[in-house]
Amino acid sequence: MEGIRVWHSLRAVATRICLYSAVVVLLLVASVNAQAQGSLSVVPGLPGKNVNIIGPSPKPGYIPDFALRQQNEPTCSIRPENPAFILCAFNDYRAIDLPMLAGDSWVGMAWSGDFGLTWYSRLASGYRGDDPALALGLDFAADANVVHAPGNSPGIAFLNYIAANRDLNNGVLALQRLAVMPQEDVEYYVPEKKIFIIDETNSGRFADRPTMIAVADSANQQTNQSYTMTLEDGREVTRNVPSGTLIFGYAIFTGSNGSKIYITRCTNWGETCEQPIKISEEQQRVQGVSLTNIGDNIVAA
Repeated sequence: MEGIRVWHSLRAVATRICLYSAVVVLLLVASVNAQAQGSLSVVPGLPGKNVNIIGPSPKPGYIPDFALRQQNEPTCSIRPENPAFILCAFNDYRAIDLPMLAGDSWVGMAWSGDFGLTWYSRLASGYRGDDPALALGLDFAADANVVHAPGNSPGIAFLNYIAANRDLNNGVLALQRLAVMPQEDVEYYVPEKKIFIIDETNSGRFADRPTMIAVADSANQQTNQSYTMTLEDGREVTRNVPSGTLIFGYAIFTGSNGSKIYITRCTNWGETCEQPIKISEEQQRVQGVSLTNIGDNIVAA
């Protein structure tokens, strides 16, 4: 994907939809009814009922939402080769009353393996009380994005978010890879014991409103890549996926109350990241960006 060209429009602003009550998934594409034998009937075009995606946590260490705290600003991704599996992430307040763990808002994750009928959830990695190999030492996290690498199963999914300190104003744009697990286990997504830092910020340069897309290499350049991942529980797994690139877009807010839009790309599915590229000068009208791709070309709006 060398020589990616970027188009951007300063007049186009991405709309962000925030859900301030319990996070739900509204199945707008089809109405799904579970049959006695476990099959699914789909009625195209009819919405299904709302489903609360903040389900139970498979392990106590995943920080269950015992207090039924708020979650908002969800983002979801469907596994490319099997649409029964859905991964979501969101701002999560379940640990706000647990200062030994976080004491502030963080990012949560939820996943389903039956087209969104039942869900499991957890706090995402990186909070202050997490494993020292993962803890970022920052107060809060927000603005999550999730995508799947296209291709083989089981493959890799990706979680991206911002994290920062409330008072010191230093922070990061973070990326964590998730191993997609076999279907017989309800832990369909297990994080790698590693968090990649895409960009670092300070009081005069605060990152906000990130977005992320996964782009497979074109057919004539594509290779099959093998990744051995050490998971947060110590297991090692190998995932084989087509070669590709993660593209990130985000706003940088400056001390002058203006903002600039940056993009950066990480080849080898997050392992090698380039220097961010500024695609807009400082101004106040554009404070976010949306990304898509047309072949090898990236469109930013």
